[in-house]
Amino acid sequence: GGVRVMAVSNPAAPVIVGSLAYNGGSSAAVSIAVAGRYAYVGDNTVGLVVIDISNPASPTVVSTSAIVNAPWNMALSGKYLYVADGDDQVLKVIDVSNPASPVVAGTFAPGGATPQPYSIALAGKYAYLGDIGNGAIYIVDISNPTAPAKVATYSSGGLSPVGLFALGRYLYVADVGLGFFSLDVSNAHATPTLVGSYAGSHYGVAVAGQYAYVADNSGNALVLNLRTQATPTLVGSVATGGNPLS
Repeated sequence: GGVRVMAVSNPAAPVIVGSLAYNGGSSAAVSIAVAGRYAYVGDNTVGLVVIDISNPASPTVVSTSAIVNAPWNMALSGKYLYVADGDDQVLKVIDVSNPASPVVAGTFAPGGATPQPYSIALAGKYAYLGDIGNGAIYIVDISNPTAPAKVATYSSGGLSPVGLFALGRYLYVADVGLGFFSLDVSNAHATPTLVGSYAGSHYGVAVAGQYAYVADNSGNALVLNLRTQATPTLVGSVATGGNPLS
């Protein structure tokens, strides 16, 4: 277990240039966010690991902290790290202005019968939190990071939002049961509306330009054309040799 650093200057032939095994090699890294010289790693065994990557060939641990327990996904904005913590059943806002000593600055608890925050995306003053336990997506106002507050909720039968990506007026969702779909979140304080969908079982999504890149449970990475948001169309796919998660 641990972290690997790859050079992608030649996208056709990525090369591993450095690696780091921490906690004696007993680790379970599940998420990562990078800014400047630091990588923030969410680990289901260790918690939060901050790594200095200023020398990519020789990354070093700056700090480890048990302030998160199941950090399935995380996103970074300024000095705050937003973590979907499934075990603690909350969105945690962590102040990482001192990488040697991160501290929890605020939390948002979804409540409900079986909360399990799993996915997170940020856009401006809002965080989008996917809850696979309650089957919901929450829009959370993070303009005050120490007191995040829910402003809207989207829910649907069978919803399991394991991947989120926010861009412009849309939130793109990768869902284990419902496939890929987009929501109009232009009015953050109103219930998001469904715009378009593509059937399947999906784990992760990223969007650039008019294309969505989707990790599919069938062992493929899919490329969807979003030129018409209401009807995404498949334009390409590649077998990954396993089940891609992001």
